[in-house]
Amino acid sequence: MKDNGLILYDEVFKYKLTISQRFIFSLILYYYKKKNIKKVDKDLINIIMSRLSVDKRTIISTLDVLVKKGLLNNNYDLKLSVFDEKKSNYIYIPYDILNNNNLTNIEKVILSYLNSFTRKNKSCKISNSFIADRLFISKNTVEKSIIKLKKLGFIKTTFEMRGCVTKNRQIYIDSDNLHELYVKHVERIEAEKVEKIKRAEEIKSGSIESIEKVEVVEKVEEIKSGSIESIEKVDKIDKIDKIDKIEKVENLNIMNITDIFKHLANVKMSKNNAQKLYLEAKEVFELSKQIYNNSIEDE
Repeated sequence: MKDNGLILYDEVFKYKLTISQRFIFSLILYYYKKKNIKKVDKDLINIIMSRLSVDKRTIISTLDVLVKKGLLNNNYDLKLSVFDEKKSNYIYIPYDILNNNNLTNIEKVILSYLNSFTRKNKSCKISNSFIADRLFISKNTVEKSIIKLKKLGFIKTTFEMRGCVTKNRQIYIDSDNLHELYVKHVERIEAEKVEKIKRAEEIKSGSIESIEKVEVVEKVEEIKSGSIESIEKVDKIDKIDKIDKIEKVENLNIMNITDIFKHLANVKMSKNNAQKLYLEAKEVFELSKQIYNNSIEDE
């Protein structure tokens, strides 16, 4: 693992896990197979947090799932009888793919799987059905991912059309281009950080109205992916100081959250995340009723 990527072992596809859980489980297996670490302790959890950019809560919840599936003991020791195979097939996810946040985890897996076929010849012939069967995902997910990977410039394809049927599709990947796209991604992230610092300096005047407008824009940008986790992280930041400031403001321009939920109505997300968002919305509704009940008549 010279470039600090991730080995995604075949074992992780034998069990019903989310892609994120497979990433965590596979990293645990790596440290077992290569470093002979047989227990998930505090040190290994810190390594996983750093390598995969996930929080401790996500890791602990994944460990609990692995315990329920009989892959770990209650104290998070590996059940070695499950993993006594000396050799394992795997998909290698290079650093440039693993750390590119323009891609979802499943897109990282698909791109890495394709890359494993194209490293020698720069191209391969492989069907969406084959990829779906190999990665235990739907063909529709593969099709959508291929379209996005092409749009972002990670892959190129050529094919023949026979009537309405696509034949002889050839997929091309340039490994050097993967690195260039990662560098551009990092440069964009750094530019966004600079812009946020600049924006924060501009609103140091303490104007609640200005702060709220900036927060709404940032919140919409963060939830475009449909990640409820992003919403929760932003909400935690929102709650820090706001109550004190708002109580001291007499003429407060109320932030309209309708636009946020209009946007979310068109975002595809899992049922679990949608349920969390629904509960958040109910809480907002109840709070708005309370605000109305506590309101005073306009002079």
